[in-house]
Amino acid sequence: MQQHFGPELFEFLLELRANNDRDWFAENKGRYERHVKEPLLAFIEDFEPYLHSISE
Repeated sequence: MQQHFGPELFEFLLELRANNDRDWFAENKGRYERHVKEPLLAFIEDFEPYLHSISE
């Protein structure tokens, strides 16, 4: 399984914690898409076969 989450994800989350407002998020939505949403969706897709084996 590949590594999905890089340091950029955690940097984004730390900055979000300090700047949790709509204006900041709108300015950083591209970062969210690249470093949070896309890696998370890829992780879910890659992990999905394993979920079947542990949920039976």
